[in-house]
Amino acid sequence: MKKLLLIGLTVLLVGCGKGTKQEYSLPNLLEKLKDPDPKIRYWAAKHLGHQGSKAADVVPTLTEALKDQDKLVRMGAAYALAEIGPDAKPAVPALQNALKDNDAKVRKGADYALKQIRKPRPKSPKGRMSAKSKPK
Repeated sequence: MKKLLLIGLTVLLVGCGKGTKQEYSLPNLLEKLKDPDPKIRYWAAKHLGHQGSKAADVVPTLTEALKDQDKLVRMGAAYALAEIGPDAKPAVPALQNALKDNDAKVRKGADYALKQIRKPRPKSPKGRMSAKSKPK
C-alpha cells in the first residue's frame, strides 16, 4: 500500500510540473496579440492592461486591437486601455470610434476607457502630513 501511495504521489508531483507556464512580459504579450486564436488575443490584451502605466508603450498596438474582427478582442483592448489610464490618451480618437461599435460590450468598454483616461491623476502627497502624523 505504501509503495502504491508513493508511486501515486510521484506521478502527481511530476505531472504538476508539466503545466503550461504563461509568460507575462510585454514582448510575449505583444506577440500573443497577433495570435490567430481570438481567445489568445483577448488574453494578451487583458494582461497588457494589467501592466498599467508600464504598458504605455503598447498603446498604439492596443489601439489597433480596437479594430480586431473579434468583438471579445476589441472589448479586451478597450478595458486594457482603461487600465493604462491617462497614458493611453493617444487612443482617445479610436475609443470614440469604438463607441459606435455594433457590440454593446465593446461600446461599454470604450466608454469606461475614456472615463479612466480622462480621470485626473491623484496628486502626490509629497510634503503633506497624514491625519495620523499631524502633531496635536
